[in-house]
Amino acid sequence: MDSEKVLREATKFFERDETDPITTFAIDEYLTSVSISLPALILAVAIFLGGDMYSVDGLQVFNPNRYFGSSPPYKSYHFETWNQIPFLRKYCWAKLSNMECGVETILGNCEESQNLWHYAILPKFLFLIIVLMYTTKIIWNTNVAKDLANILNFIIGATEESIRDLVGDLAKEAEVEDNEENKKKDPALKYQQTNLILHRLNNTNSLALKFVFRRLYFILLVAVAVYLTYFFYIDPARNPVEFECGLPEWLHFQDFPSRPTDEEHRNLTGLKIIKTIHAVYEPVNRRTILMVILGLCFNLKQAILYIIVGITAVVSWLVESSENQGAHLLKMLPGLKIPQVKRYSDLDFILLLLHTNRSLSQYLKLSFDIMISSNGKKTQSTFEKHQKFISSLREITVWKTTTENDDAIEQLLKKRN
Repeated sequence: MDSEKVLREATKFFERDETDPITTFAIDEYLTSVSISLPALILAVAIFLGGDMYSVDGLQVFNPNRYFGSSPPYKSYHFETWNQIPFLRKYCWAKLSNMECGVETILGNCEESQNLWHYAILPKFLFLIIVLMYTTKIIWNTNVAKDLANILNFIIGATEESIRDLVGDLAKEAEVEDNEENKKKDPALKYQQTNLILHRLNNTNSLALKFVFRRLYFILLVAVAVYLTYFFYIDPARNPVEFECGLPEWLHFQDFPSRPTDEEHRNLTGLKIIKTIHAVYEPVNRRTILMVILGLCFNLKQAILYIIVGITAVVSWLVESSENQGAHLLKMLPGLKIPQVKRYSDLDFILLLLHTNRSLSQYLKLSFDIMISSNGKKTQSTFEKHQKFISSLREITVWKTTTENDDAIEQLLKKRN
């Protein structure tokens, strides 16, 4: 079974249908993609740099010198290199505990002072962050996006039809002046149900609130990712390079804790039961650098990329919703009677998405391009903006209706060449 294919098919279930309109803003998609890609990139780098950052390969244990019972002293080790030391490495990796032993001779007790289990789960931790960030898309696409896409499709269709009507009227004006028949028609009669829906959406905010909760959920996940990253993999107190690994009871041995003097060796004073072995986990520093990129700076505890993602999200969202281009467009179209859009209403949210989905329709994209490019000073009145929009659209309509001359011009140029 192709695991990559299975994973790709599984994720398609939670993705947006390509034929549906976009139900989030570009900045949200970008930030979500960054928040998912960043731990995935760190995971790939960790695997590329070697599995010793999350396996027993990065752990080394110190074979203590034998001070007691050797002849001559200090020239031998307590554990056999080829069998016992490899066993102790695996044993220490399985336990991953920093032990602290009492100072009493012979009767000193050892207690676990620190659990280092997170050393072995780095890939799982990064994968957990990826899944948590991906839940932002999963919850939205399986809960709200479908209903929102249906409403958006209707609004986009009505807007596109209104633009067609306007372009058609302008095209007829270019051919026949003072067309009385067109002037008598009331465009609003064609869009009665659409106008009712626009007014209803202006008085509700359930969709907008769900989107706000989506953004708050995203910020919460970023905060959780930063906290967990610092707590487990950056805080120096929880990530020692050297630690004391407890020995199995059947490998405890009696010896001097350090090189004894001649008198201590003759009188056998200061002997202790040794219950730990010194271990070193060298990849801690490399791992910390990678996790710093993901989470926080060293001792200053200042956020880097994930905090930047969070701050960028808040600033971008404020800028994105500061001016509703979709509402401006609908005010300029005949037949669509848009009310005064309430801030943070469903209508405000959907009309912002109307601008986001402008690429779905050439009429929609053309209208937004004309409206934005023809806007002058911000002090212009709505009437002045409307007149500039109509004038610009009329010019483009005239250009399109006079294209039959293009073939004649092209033939003339060919003859001259």
